[in-house]
Amino acid sequence: KPIKFLGRWIRAEGKDKAVIETTKVDLNTYLQRLDDSCLSGIQKCWGYQYMVLAKMKWPLAIYDIPLTTVTRWEQHTNSFLRKWLGVGHTLSNICLFSQTS
Repeated sequence: KPIKFLGRWIRAEGKDKAVIETTKVDLNTYLQRLDDSCLSGIQKCWGYQYMVLAKMKWPLAIYDIPLTTVTRWEQHTNSFLRKWLGVGHTLSNICLFSQTS
């Protein structure tokens, strides 16, 4: 049975695979809930920025999640953002996340 120490779940096997899988499922659930809602695309992007990212910061900060895993999650998330914004899949990430117009 895992124990919680300083906000981190410690398991007997000493690996974070279960937490990584749980975090992945949570991310997909949050994105699917936003996608299934009757909000507009911009409102869904706002929900992603202020609700989903807020919930994902803690596991990403405290657990050792490989960069390749986070990159896959980012690609999956970007497809939702592109769909909500109504832009094509060829739009670069620079345009998607740029601070200036």
